[in-house]
Amino acid sequence: MPSMLNTLIRAAIDAAVLITIYGYLYFEEKRNYLRIWTFAWLLQFIRFTSEILLLYRPYLVLTLLFYTSNLLSAFMLLYGTFTFIEKKTPRRFGYLVVLNLLWFPVTYFINAPFYLEVLPTFILTGIIYLWTGIAFIKTIDTVGIAKYITGGAFVLWGIHKVNYPFLKPIPEAAYWGFLLTSVFETIVALGIVLVHFEKVKREEQITKKELEQQHEWFRVTLESIGDGVITTDVKGLVGFMNPVAEELTGYREREELEPGR
Repeated sequence: MPSMLNTLIRAAIDAAVLITIYGYLYFEEKRNYLRIWTFAWLLQFIRFTSEILLLYRPYLVLTLLFYTSNLLSAFMLLYGTFTFIEKKTPRRFGYLVVLNLLWFPVTYFINAPFYLEVLPTFILTGIIYLWTGIAFIKTIDTVGIAKYITGGAFVLWGIHKVNYPFLKPIPEAAYWGFLLTSVFETIVALGIVLVHFEKVKREEQITKKELEQQHEWFRVTLESIGDGVITTDVKGLVGFMNPVAEELTGYREREELEPGR
């Protein structure tokens, strides 16, 4: 029990750190997918916290909170990923999540076996992680290796999720299972941040290239018109002169742009 407790506490601390990192990025950049991912890690933190409390107080409300936060966290990671790649989240996952949330009360009242109670939820969670991993690998327009690491970790995490109903009743196996979950969580979280930075860098490069193209287009346009055009900065220093302006003033643009003139 102490070993499992330590592992769960470590996982909860990791989730809290991720909430802080993703929350900071969201408040700095105001990107909607960062807000969604922050909420996903908050749900992960609630999941691990409720699991810790269940070790000492097996209340029904804690059990319900555990399953709900686990499933909703997976869905929010999927939702954030599809927002990130600018695509609509498949509606079927939303319907399946609702059905799974209704499944637990039914199994509780019919006194179903443990594996029957949790297996549908963790199968769906595993499928959601698999789908998220594939989305990272196949559809994100980045050239770095981060998307493959993140996608691969999601796929492995999804496969591992299906093991929960079989590992949980075995204390020794459960300890290693939670430890592996913490590892996958960390890899996925760091991978998502790297992919985010790659996307931001690519957007900046595209914006810079577009600005350079626009600047060149304006230059060609101004050089072609029949009126004299001179542009200056806020200090009155010449930034551009077209050929007509050079002819009218007797100065050359290159001369006006030289330091000290």
